[in-house]
Amino acid sequence: MDSVLKHISALGALLVTVVFAFAQSPSFVEVKGTQFMIDGRPYYFVGANMWYAGLLATGPNAEAGKKRLERELDFLKKEGITNIRVMLGAEGQARAINGVRPVHPALQPEEGRYDEQLFDGLDYLLAQLGRRKMYAVFFISNNWEWSGGFLQYLTWKGKIDTAAVAKKFSWDEYRDYVSRFYRCAECIDAYHNYVRAV
Repeated sequence: MDSVLKHISALGALLVTVVFAFAQSPSFVEVKGTQFMIDGRPYYFVGANMWYAGLLATGPNAEAGKKRLERELDFLKKEGITNIRVMLGAEGQARAINGVRPVHPALQPEEGRYDEQLFDGLDYLLAQLGRRKMYAVFFISNNWEWSGGFLQYLTWKGKIDTAAVAKKFSWDEYRDYVSRFYRCAECIDAYHNYVRAV
């Protein structure tokens, strides 16, 4: 169990350092000891949560979304923000989990199936960040129902009944349900497949 948790923690740490920049010469954020580094120099940043950024350049209003994305990135850059936190993609078919409908469209609407248009939207986001010499920290999944999250993997694998997760939980019930993910080897494998696909 400890090795599974260490593997998940290491994977999570790797994912938060997935960073893209500079269209001319790609530079990536690295970690040296406890210091973030870019091109051998310490990297310090002011960041903001822009979890929805990868969704803006997709769907029927993609052109309007691209313009909004560009305006928002320009504003953030002007205000000194050089790093944003972005949701890579939600999981599931928008069924209520804990009384909450997850964000849509989902990058992984069904286990192992991906919405290629959302990858295009993420590519557009990365290009726009590169033009502004900005960076991103992507989170792939989490404990929260608004993104599908780990409860979605538990339902896909039949570890929690769909009707059970649709009702509103108490905090303790929610914690207990989500924590099952960390003891579900097949759920963790499905999550790793998602990471590999991305």
